[in-house]
Amino acid sequence: MLSSLIDEIRNQTVVNQTITNRLHQAERELAEHRAANIRERNQTPLDPLRPTPNPQSTGLFGTPENPSARSGRYKGENS
Repeated sequence: MLSSLIDEIRNQTVVNQTITNRLHQAERELAEHRAANIRERNQTPLDPLRPTPNPQSTGLFGTPENPSARSGRYKGENS
């Protein structure tokens, strides 16, 4: 009985240490993520006077837009 209680306490101690280690790792990763976000924000300041790109000239991911044949713009038609 006493030895089973000692084993249970040891097992619980190991579990608690594992949880503590995981928590510390998650806190470190969160701090690194926040620091990376701050660095990224500092590298690309928002300037309200900076000209913005024409949203019609570029598509998703900054690639030129290629109108589809179904849109009607492919042949220069206006719908």
